[in-house]
Amino acid sequence: MLWAATLPAQGYLDEVRERMEFLQKDPTYTSLTEALANPEAVKILNLSKKDLRELPATIGLLKNLHTLNLSGNRLRELPESIGRLSNLRILIVSSNKKLRALPNSLGELHKLELLDVYGNRLRELPESIGQLKKLHTLQVGYNRLRELPSNICQIDSLTLLYAYGNKLRYIPSCVGQMQTLRRIRLSKNKLDHLPADLGGWQAVTELHLYKNKLRELPHTLADTPQLVRLDLSYNPLRQLPEVLGRMPQLELLFWWKPKIPAEAQRGLQIQLPNTRIQWEAQRD
Repeated sequence: MLWAATLPAQGYLDEVRERMEFLQKDPTYTSLTEALANPEAVKILNLSKKDLRELPATIGLLKNLHTLNLSGNRLRELPESIGRLSNLRILIVSSNKKLRALPNSLGELHKLELLDVYGNRLRELPESIGQLKKLHTLQVGYNRLRELPSNICQIDSLTLLYAYGNKLRYIPSCVGQMQTLRRIRLSKNKLDHLPADLGGWQAVTELHLYKNKLRELPHTLADTPQLVRLDLSYNPLRQLPEVLGRMPQLELLFWWKPKIPAEAQRGLQIQLPNTRIQWEAQRD
């Protein structure tokens, strides 16, 4: 599988494999020169780990391309012509350590379903990202993002939001109303609060908030009936939030520091008899 080596987490890989494997039946090109020699025939182009420093504007000639892997190169930017890839469904540009921005033409990729820009130096996402109406997976982990654009909420097909390892201090309040989200990974940021209204998270099953700056949780966190896995470890929560006791559907709760008195631990376990709570144990 052409993207398997680029993905940071097995759960992510499993999700992508399930939804995208059918696309990989077409021949894979590994040379841009060969691809441009017969542009209409090219549907999969894997240019990972080619030591590329620049992607030529002629990439826009590959009108039938549905999968493009540019991971593990030295790209500083992507050409605006990438917006001409009208049939593109998978775009992987992970681990280009000098990539600081994405072109605004990204929003013209109206068939894009998966965008993976993990492990770059992005400081912001283009406003046009809200035009990606078919996007179901957004992987922006380990960049230098300080915020997510509010029009990300216009992507009403988004299922997986992975934005861990950035510098986010907040997420747009409208994210709490995104009804298609299922997995949210926001660990290792600087979040000091969550949106007050999380009523839209009816389908969310996993929420990872490890190593942030949260001091309290909104009471609407209890309005997430499908949430079964929650990680609150290493946040400056001084006591167990009352809302946790109203979440009997939880199957696994991580709370690694700050330490909670044994009596409070026992009290929460009584309230959540069917929840496995990891206070200090090793992660799965």
